[in-house]
Amino acid sequence: MATPKPDADDPDKSPDPKSPPPDLSEREAPEISSEALWKFYDEFYDSLPSFYNPIQKLVSLEQECIARGLPPPFPRSEPKDFQPTLFFFYGSLMIPEWLQKVLELPEPPVLEKAHTRVLKTKLWGQNPALIARTTEDWDEYDEDPDPVLSGCSYTVSSEEHLKRLIEHQGKNYKIGRVLLVYPGENRMPIEANTFVWKGDPEDPRLTDGKFDVDAFKAEKGLT
Repeated sequence: MATPKPDADDPDKSPDPKSPPPDLSEREAPEISSEALWKFYDEFYDSLPSFYNPIQKLVSLEQECIARGLPPPFPRSEPKDFQPTLFFFYGSLMIPEWLQKVLELPEPPVLEKAHTRVLKTKLWGQNPALIARTTEDWDEYDEDPDPVLSGCSYTVSSEEHLKRLIEHQGKNYKIGRVLLVYPGENRMPIEANTFVWKGDPEDPRLTDGKFDVDAFKAEKGLT
């Protein structure tokens, strides 16, 4: 007589709990077909707010792919050596005298005024924290009549300077990307790095308010 096979759907015939779990280390992660991937690209791109320009849509699509662990439609090649990188500063780093101190420059750097569209910012102490936008925030983003964050752009020219910036910002911030607009000039928006909040966006220690440039300069003895 053939021995009946255990019924996986019958809780009374489940495997012996003392037996070792099956080894799943060799199991391959499920793969998504090229056709399904491009369907996702198209649908996500089309679902973005209508006021996004094509560059904003591609940046949002790339960020969503990274969050989902999917390959972006246009993968970037990582340079082996450091390349000068455009940054957007919206807090104390947009003060030339303070940036000079952080980077240990011989004189205050020349910064260019710019702004970007964001969902919201909070304050971490007296320092502003840009809250990264997510797909769940689109409704709130659409309702905001003026989601503009003003600041300055600056090209970080060395890896040592980048390390000093990261050390200055601390563990609560990470590098993200935004699209910069230069007011009053007929220039296409340009992508730049910036520091965004790394922690919980609902952290109770984050408060409402705006960065007070004058108060910061007075505290640090800056002219």
